[in-house]
Amino acid sequence: MDSFPFSTVKEQTNVILAPEITEIVSTPEEVANYETVLAHYSHYTPWTGGTNCAVFVNGECISKTSSGERWEDWVEKGVACVGDWKFGTEIIAFGQTWTCIDRGGYITYDDWRYYDGLPWIDFLTNNAQVTYGTVISVEVAK
Repeated sequence: MDSFPFSTVKEQTNVILAPEITEIVSTPEEVANYETVLAHYSHYTPWTGGTNCAVFVNGECISKTSSGERWEDWVEKGVACVGDWKFGTEIIAFGQTWTCIDRGGYITYDDWRYYDGLPWIDFLTNNAQVTYGTVISVEVAK
């Protein structure tokens, strides 16, 4: 068998993927009282500390939400939303109603990654519903 000299060439390729869009279906009654909004998805877990909790002491998040509520009372039903959405604003997403009870430093209309003017919504949930940054369609109470 002949031997062929070879060399290894390493090539780096950057791939930029567009965020996925998830459609949410609403009933006619919900449409009358809600406005459809496209938003970027993220989720947070205060019990894990780090950027998820402002005051984490001895393995416990002792922070309250920006609205003054205990975060523990809002797991799986609370969200951090942009500043011009009032606390208590209801948002329908993923087949349930969520309530705006918190803010966040990166919960804005523009961020360091997409610059598309869409708001971010940070869901207080143990498990991500979709990939971080995914554009979702939600219903926001008028």
